[in-house]
Amino acid sequence: MADACGARAFSSWEDVLADSDDAQIAAICSPPSVHVEQAEMMSALRSDRVVFVEKPVATTRADLER
Repeated sequence: MADACGARAFSSWEDVLADSDDAQIAAICSPPSVHVEQAEMMSALRSDRVVFVEKPVATTRADLER
């Protein structure tokens, strides 16, 4: 799918963060139970990157508010 769209796919969020600075957007399409943790880590470590999170963003209201 990534090749068809001219994008790159990664198997972990650590690999995304280690990738070159030319990527401006990260899409989190992992299991919902880790969406919030991964989005927080990406935002904290790479504040210049836009982070999109697949639905559901969080599995609890408290996590959503984080």
